[in-house]
Amino acid sequence: MLCSADNRQALNSRAFAATPDMSEFLISPLPETPRRIERIEKEEQNKARFLQGNDLIDSRASVVVMKENLKYAIAAKNNDKEIELTDMIEIAENSDAEEVYVKSLEAMQKAMSKGRHEDSALFEKEAMVARECIPQLNLHGLWVGRYRPTEKYDMINITYIGDTLVATKVTGADTDLAHEKGEIAFQVDLSPLRHAFAFGSSGKVLQPVELHVEAATAWGMKSAPRFRGVGKPSSQGTTRRGKDKEWLEGQLIMFGEYFSFAWPSLKYQVFFGRPTDEIVFDMMKNAGKLDNDRNHLEKVIKKGGPM
Repeated sequence: MLCSADNRQALNSRAFAATPDMSEFLISPLPETPRRIERIEKEEQNKARFLQGNDLIDSRASVVVMKENLKYAIAAKNNDKEIELTDMIEIAENSDAEEVYVKSLEAMQKAMSKGRHEDSALFEKEAMVARECIPQLNLHGLWVGRYRPTEKYDMINITYIGDTLVATKVTGADTDLAHEKGEIAFQVDLSPLRHAFAFGSSGKVLQPVELHVEAATAWGMKSAPRFRGVGKPSSQGTTRRGKDKEWLEGQLIMFGEYFSFAWPSLKYQVFFGRPTDEIVFDMMKNAGKLDNDRNHLEKVIKKGGPM
């Protein structure tokens, strides 16, 4: 099982202690047209509504405590305390994009079922605003990952079907039978309705990976959110005969604007970052063979400890 002690050890923070240098791992800037400037300003306003990173982690932890205290206040019939805690919880949850997304979707569906179409449209708009501020739901586009032990770089394209992330192989060696070009490498159901984020919950919900002090300092975050998915590990990721063509349970692990996909049972993970336009061109031209750009890519993704 993915939540076993061995698998938790496989995903411990030592695997993420060596932080990649991402200074060159950026998409080239687009021309700043008036329409683009207006869109960026609107996006920044929306993002300002919601907490991110450690602030969000701390807020969610506080909400858990406040909800426990609310139970005691209700049981003790302490009305003043009940009102105070209820207001504080509401303020905190309104700063959590995932909470707002879930509540807006639920309200949209309820309004639609009662024929309140205008209200439903308003709730849908609010849900989409919140969705745009949820990192794992905004990974669209091209990413480059390094596959060990061959140190081969491959490109994937991420799209979404609803809230399900689908990573499709764009480049790849002809010998990598598990990941031929055009095949799905992994997919993850990221619907907040499915991935409840109540701390301390049990069952299928994965708690964030708590990072070691060194890794937390390097990444600027205390923990890394993770989500269950399935994927086909490349033939480099497993030596078990035939397993490289099977769908195996894995985990999407978020590191701010970057991510990895891990197969804990195999102690294997692939780290992904955004490529520059130049790297995209070269990878497409050379079908994944980057001998001329290897030194550049080594600067993009530094070697980290194996899982």
